[in-house]
Amino acid sequence: KAWEMVVMRNPIELTSIGNNLKMLGLIPMNQSLALSKIATYFGVEIDEEKVHTAEYDVWLGTQVLKHYNQLIAK
Repeated sequence: KAWEMVVMRNPIELTSIGNNLKMLGLIPMNQSLALSKIATYFGVEIDEEKVHTAEYDVWLGTQVLKHYNQLIAK
């Protein structure tokens, strides 16, 4: 309970954003939206030893989100 008092979580659903970008034609419809797959699509180099660790997945998610934002900004 103390954790919830000092930590704010606002999860961002990257898959939903990715699906919307697919519908807009900004990402190919056949592109996988799995975190490492979509990161690779955007040219992010994947460290296979760190995949599925909390810290790395958060970092990877931020990289994908940056690329999503770039697509939206165009």
